[in-house]
Amino acid sequence: REMGVGILMGALYGTVLAGIAFVLYGAQYGYHFSIVVGIAMFTAMTIAATMGAVGPLLFDNFGIDPATAAGPIVSTTTDIFSNLIYFTMAAWLLWPH
Repeated sequence: REMGVGILMGALYGTVLAGIAFVLYGAQYGYHFSIVVGIAMFTAMTIAATMGAVGPLLFDNFGIDPATAAGPIVSTTTDIFSNLIYFTMAAWLLWPH
């Protein structure tokens, strides 16, 4: 359920931010920049929602208190994957072919 909400919110925010990026920077960078921003936002929000739901369950299975361990691990994992996806998409779409 949380992943569905994350996908829905990611799609909404990704579309809105891609539109804003295109309006503000479309003339300078073209539509590729807008695609990078939109996909990065979509994936970041989906990963964050998924990790926020799955992280505490995994810690509970291993006997670790989810209240103390889930926050930092979920935040760090989300940041790492979000940045990795953003920079990979940026390099892939914006690098001259």
